[in-house]
Parts: sequence; C-alpha cells; structure tokens
Amino acid sequence: MKKLLKGLAWLLGIVVLAVVGLVAYAYVKTNQAMQVTYTVSDPPLPVATDAATLARGAALFKQLGCSECHGPNGEGHMLVDAPPFRLTAPNLTPAKLAGRYDADKLAAAIRHGVNAEGHPLRIMPAGDFHNLSDADTAALVAHLQALAPSTNDPGP
Repeated sequence: MKKLLKGLAWLLGIVVLAVVGLVAYAYVKTNQAMQVTYTVSDPPLPVATDAATLARGAALFKQLGCSECHGPNGEGHMLVDAPPFRLTAPNLTPAKLAGRYDADKLAAAIRHGVNAEGHPLRIMPAGDFHNLSDADTAALVAHLQALAPSTNDPGP
C-alpha cells in the first residue's frame, strides 16, 4: 500500500509539474506574440461627420456588437472579474483616445486588431471586421470620434 501511495504521489507530482510547465510556456509564447509590431498599410480613410454618417456609425456600433464589450456609450467596462481572470474592454471615447488614435489608427484597430503602436489587441475580434467596407469603417470611426467624452477607466 505504501508503495502504491508513493507511486501515486510521484505521478501527481509529474502531472503538476507538466501543467505548470505548460502554463509557463503558454505565458512566455503569448507575451512574445503580443510584442510583435505590425505595420498596417491601408490607404488613408476619409471620414465624414455629417448626420447620416454619424447615424450609420451609431447603428453599426450596436449591430456589430461593439457596445456589448465597450458599453453603450463606448466608455468601456468590465467583462469578466473572476480571479485570477479579469477581462476589460477599454474606454473608446475621445477623452481616452485623443492624441494616440487618429482615424486611420482607429480603422487599423477595428479591421486589423492592432493598437496605435502596431501591437496586437488581446481580445479585439478584428477577423469579424477585416472585410468591413471603407464607408462602414469610416462611419464607425466618425461615431467613435463623436462620442461624449468619458474618463471612465475599467482597468487593465
């Protein structure tokens, strides 16, 4: 019996070590992937700010599910807070994005899932928006740029 328990303890130790090693490997590889810088070479996006374009952008914000993650007014909010997992969607209002994101960088974030510096955005479903037309992307960008400023900070 003692030999069996010793064998089970060894087996459990090996399994725990393997799981810890796998998690550490995944952590390192994910961090390496997040440090890659991508260059987006889309042509400049002309953005109109007329009422029809802004209305189209507001409708797309809801239809495409942007408001589900970023909140109905783009102010960002907590999606999951179950330690050790925490997932937030950032504030997209001009108060938080001004100076970092112009129209073309917003379009790159939407279509390609990269931030202003060209690094991948962790959860952004850019694959769903990659083929969004220029007109729809411009309308969505116009809507984001016209959102009421909010200083809400949902956290990292």
